[in-house]
Amino acid sequence: MKIFNIGLSKTGTKSFVTATKLLGYKSVHLGGRPITLEQMETIDSFGDSNSCWFMYQQFYNDYPDSMFVYSVRDKDEWVQRILEWYNPKWNISYIRWHLENIWIPVVDTEEELKDFFEEHQQGVRNFFKDKQDRFLEHNVFEGDGWKSLCEFLKCDTPPMDYPSLKNERVK
Repeated sequence: MKIFNIGLSKTGTKSFVTATKLLGYKSVHLGGRPITLEQMETIDSFGDSNSCWFMYQQFYNDYPDSMFVYSVRDKDEWVQRILEWYNPKWNISYIRWHLENIWIPVVDTEEELKDFFEEHQQGVRNFFKDKQDRFLEHNVFEGDGWKSLCEFLKCDTPPMDYPSLKNERVK
């Protein structure tokens, strides 16, 4: 079984990867980069990968036992986080780099980021609306943690708090 986190960067993907590691899965946080063939063969759980964001429909068909976790956060909070963290750090287009692997030295506007977020969210929700047995929407910023994740993955809940990483700014 493969577990694909199809949430965008800064939606709790590092916490998700940490959680799946604690559950015993071989997990990797890819920082927006694509999944390699070697990783697909050796890793169980993927987070923060543009492959997950844009190839989830193919993964759904290619890996019939796979599960999909859509980590989410409030759109306006997400946009502000990208504007505050990603844009100053990299000074390139978040959207173009992740969509096309193109490094363009221009930052995305608030409106462009909102549109990108909404388009991704609408695509994910539309695709999975009749596939709920393999889909979980998970919002660590609103309190989702072990209970919903472990029920979804049909595993025991660990006797510890769900991981929340400082730079994820969990409430």
